[in-house]
Parts: sequence; structure tokens; C-alpha cells
Amino acid sequence: MVKDAHFNEGAVLSEDTSKDFWWPKHPQSKKNTNPDRMNLIDDGTLGVGDKIQLEYSRVANELAPLKAGDRIRAHISELNTDNTNRVLRGIRSEAGSYEATQMGEKVLLEFAVGPEGKMKLSLDGDRVEKRITGFTWIAAQNKLKKEIGDLVNGVVRESPTVEIQKGLIGNLLAENDEIEIVVGGLPEGVEPLTATSVVIGGNIRFHPIGNVFAHGKSLDEIQEEIFSKLRESYSQAIVTVKPVKFEDKAKQFMATLVSGELGTVRDFTVWNEGHISVPGLNESIEVRGQLPKEIENTINDKLAQSLGPISVSLTKVFDANASFSIVGEIEKPGSYPIEGPVTLVEALATAGWGNDWADLERVVLIKKIPRKNEREGEKKSTRKNESESENDPPSLTSFVRLYDVYGALHHGSGLPNVFVDPEDVVLVPRTDVGNLNAWVEQYIRNNMPVPFGTSYRVGS
Repeated sequence: MVKDAHFNEGAVLSEDTSKDFWWPKHPQSKKNTNPDRMNLIDDGTLGVGDKIQLEYSRVANELAPLKAGDRIRAHISELNTDNTNRVLRGIRSEAGSYEATQMGEKVLLEFAVGPEGKMKLSLDGDRVEKRITGFTWIAAQNKLKKEIGDLVNGVVRESPTVEIQKGLIGNLLAENDEIEIVVGGLPEGVEPLTATSVVIGGNIRFHPIGNVFAHGKSLDEIQEEIFSKLRESYSQAIVTVKPVKFEDKAKQFMATLVSGELGTVRDFTVWNEGHISVPGLNESIEVRGQLPKEIENTINDKLAQSLGPISVSLTKVFDANASFSIVGEIEKPGSYPIEGPVTLVEALATAGWGNDWADLERVVLIKKIPRKNEREGEKKSTRKNESESENDPPSLTSFVRLYDVYGALHHGSGLPNVFVDPEDVVLVPRTDVGNLNAWVEQYIRNNMPVPFGTSYRVGS
């Protein structure tokens, strides 16, 4: 049961104490999903003891950001025969492994995004180097078409048609990934070495050199390692490592999360070391001193590199320094820490309920609310000639509401949707208070245990 109490500075609460509270016949408990309430704690940096919550979700491949190691297929067509051959012979990728082949009157170029997130192509001395990581696949297609088309046109003076497809995904090898190894440039009479190998137990096997540890390594790293072991015998060897099959790591990871009891949500507490270990990442993330949005961006960047189209949304659910206050006719008045969602009834129970004089039909809940300019992050001017006037309203207002807790409990409800948030104040008046306004004013003006502004906003 609830009744709004609206008053501005200098105004008074209505002295009408009649019981005109409303009450639904069938009150229903609803899970609180209001993100504003979950984040009424400060938007500042995290500290020891703060709690955060991560919720994982799968992102469509088309909306996932490109990352280092992703492979791109470019079909280059609408060229005459001579220019087709020229492009086929001359085009190169300087960012990692690549392959140029002829398909009818088209050149199919497949290349990898470089370790630094760039596309680096060259053709007969002309070069294009553009960072493409961070772009979604949809956004990257037009950029790739233009850059590759301009590169070819600048050399052969013929406008090609460029079609872009996404090649195999995945920059770091994992269990069950399959690669093809080709070794050319061998002495005359020695056939090129070709083999396919699957990552088993973290290793691949290439018979001339035996096992090579591959888990977590890029194709370029494997290529360099194989070359380094062969060059003692074949100093002119040319080693090419190409992907054959990558497991869908994102799909596997989400399936693992969903199969557990916790689903896709994970809760974390920031302990003294200031780090958290996030599922899906091989290294811990430092969160102490970081803003929630900064942490979310860092985790998503690392997940994109390790798993692909996976993202998390972060909610700061509890500030270790957060507390509410309860005063008036209560057994144990004072400030209490908030260690998770706390309802009004739970707050009263924590403080030992009301004493013999408590009026639980008129419990007052005061919430501190930032003014609009503060919520939007606007800063007030500090210049003297633009300083805030003494008559200007404070940057914080307070919303005051009355609750008939006694009536609610009598009807079988614990007011499950009425939450006490950090810096809220609960006031329990005396049963014999005739002028509730005077009683509230006494506690607001004289006994408020936490600082509040002097403007009390009217609102529903």
C-alpha cells in the first residue's frame, strides 16, 4: 500500500492522515529488471568488495567485429585476360598468409587480417594498408570493395568488379582445428611436401619434424615455427599454412554456458587483487579503478579475439560502500550496508522492526534523485560570473513516498517491488503523531544521517 507525499522546500506534507491507500486484489511479485534501479549506485570506478554481473550473448556473425586472423575472400572480375593474369601474378598480402588463384575469368584472393588488425595488400609496387578490425562484417564489405577496387584500378587502369566474402573464421588454433601445410622451394628432384594435420592434445603432427605445439597459436606462428625447423636442411624452403576447418568456438562456448546451472549470467566480486577471471578468457581482467563501461569494452574486445561473435553486458549490482539509513521509531536505527537488492520490508526487519510506538501504516521512504543535468553528465560552470545563484535549486532532489507496510503484510504481501537503494532513508513515525509533516521535517532538517538536498520534488 502506497501513498505519494509531495512537498517542496518550505512546503508541508498533507496533514490528512485518512487511510485512502489503494491495494490491488491480487498483488503479484515481479522480478525487478529496471536497469536504472540497478545502477542507482554511483557510476564511478569499481573498488574492493563491489559486485558486478556479466550476461553473455551470441552476436550474429554479420554483426560481430572483424578481428586479427579472420580471412577474407575477394573475387576480382571484369578484367581483360592480360590484366587478369597481371593481377594474379602480382597481388600479394603483406599481413600474413594468402592465396591468389584463377577461377575462369576471375581472380580469387583469400587473405588474412594482420595481427595488428590491418589489411595490407600490394600490386606491382602499389600498396593499400587499412585498419579493418572493429568494423562489423556488414560495414567492412563496402570498405574492402572500395580499397581493393582502387588498388587494382590504379595499376591496370581498368575498373574491376569486386565481390567480398568472409572466409574461415578464427585466428588462434584450438582443439580439433585442421590445417594444411605445404612446403615448396625444395631442391630439384624433391617433391613439395603437403600434409593436413588436426590439433589433437594441443599439438599438430608434420612428419618431417614431428609434433608442433599449436593450441593458442596463429597460422603465421605455426608457419614460422615449421620453417625454422626445416631451414637447417632446406634453407630455401617456402612454408605455407592454410586453414582447412576451424571449430565454431563461439557456438561451443555458449552451449557450455547454457548447459550449466547459472546459464549465461555470471556474478563477480572484486577482491583485494582487483582482478576477475572471466569465462572464455585465458587471462584475468583488472577491474579495480575501472569504470563499468571500460571493463565491458575490454572484455568484449578480448572475447572477440578469442571466441569471435560473443559479447557481454555488464551491470554494477552492488557497491561495497553503499548503505541505507533508517530512523524514527525503530528498534535499531542507523545506517546499514546494502549487499544486494533490499526491499522495504527487509530493511525494516534488518533494523529490528518498529518499537511499541511505531506507525507502520505511514512508513516514509526518501530517495535521492539526481537532477536531469547531473544524470546527463552536464557540468556546471565554475566561472564566477556564471556561478550558481544562491536561489538556484540544488543538484539533487528527493522523492518521498508513504507506504502502509502494516496493511501490506496484513494482505499477505511483503511489497516485493519496493526496493531500498543506496543512500535512501527510511523514516518510521510515532503512532500518535498528528502532524506527520512536522515529524518528517524534524528528521529531515535535524537528524538526517546522510546529506540530502533541500528540494523535495513532487512526482508520481
